[in-house]
Amino acid sequence: MTSNHHDEVRAAYDVIADEYLRRVAVARESAGVRSGVQSLINELHERVPRGGRVIDLGCGAGVPFTASLADSFDVTGVDFSERQLEFARQRVPEASFVQSDMTEVEFPVGEFDAVTAFFSIIHVHRDRHQSLFRNIASWLKPNGIFVASLGKHGKEEAWEDDWLGARMFWSYHEPETALEQISKAEMQIDRSWHETVEEGIDGPETFFWVIASKR
Repeated sequence: MTSNHHDEVRAAYDVIADEYLRRVAVARESAGVRSGVQSLINELHERVPRGGRVIDLGCGAGVPFTASLADSFDVTGVDFSERQLEFARQRVPEASFVQSDMTEVEFPVGEFDAVTAFFSIIHVHRDRHQSLFRNIASWLKPNGIFVASLGKHGKEEAWEDDWLGARMFWSYHEPETALEQISKAEMQIDRSWHETVEEGIDGPETFFWVIASKR
């Protein structure tokens, strides 16, 4: 993500923090966490030992996904929005949080059981996806799990001038390219599919979901 993209996305999530919590996080807590995302969290519960270490990239306000993970795991949430993290610390006090761009944050090599990224990598410019995937792989233990939602199609840059009251940015590779990049990062693709999230901001939204594991 170039510096102007980084600054605009971070500033946007600061500006929309209250509205985002009301319209997105709470809505997904009541509806979306019962959909496909909850099934992914359930799969993590099956594959990751209780108390395992998990990084949640782009954790936002911490609900519902970080909170659901923190029920069973030692979770570190990462977000670069100060306002979002204020909410997250209030709502998920049992988790730890780091304010940082996910493309710049540093963690010890090989110390985490899983890394999740729900609706967050889509805000990172696709030119930086490959290096991000390599970083994620480096943080994982052997056989550690990576779960993410990515773009359903390829688009280098997409802007919306009024998304919940702020200008927002998205960037995606084609799904085939995303899978190639994850594989090049020394992760094995366990499963990938398209799935629609019914409670999206503008109605139903389709994402490309990936579960991979560290070789």
